[in-house]
Amino acid sequence: MLLWHVGATTAFIRYAFRDPAMDLRYLALGAILPDLIDTPIGVVMWSEWQAARLTAHGIVFGAVVMVLVLVFTRRGPVRKQWMLLAVGVLLHLLLDAMWRQPETLWWPFLGWEFTSTGIATFGTYVRDILT
Repeated sequence: MLLWHVGATTAFIRYAFRDPAMDLRYLALGAILPDLIDTPIGVVMWSEWQAARLTAHGIVFGAVVMVLVLVFTRRGPVRKQWMLLAVGVLLHLLLDAMWRQPETLWWPFLGWEFTSTGIATFGTYVRDILT
């Protein structure tokens, strides 16, 4: 999934903006950031939630990243770089088809629960993802 998120996000942004000077490191980090945050937490809390897509896979997380970039950067090249991080996070949600998991996507607006995978163990979840 790592290559899927980074590759598809990069291809989409390159096609949409056609800016060869764009620093794609920020975009790549944003494209994998929700998984970097949620997967370790999901592993530890698997017996309770049975989910690896948690708060960082929600629209609130993407909005918070976007607002933080707008608040802490000034117009210019620095903001353009950091805005790629926020765009990468939002494209991650699109590539994960999070609209199929509305409880997670709209957390906490639809409640405090996350969409469960229904899979008993994290190992089985990883096997299903890889096959």
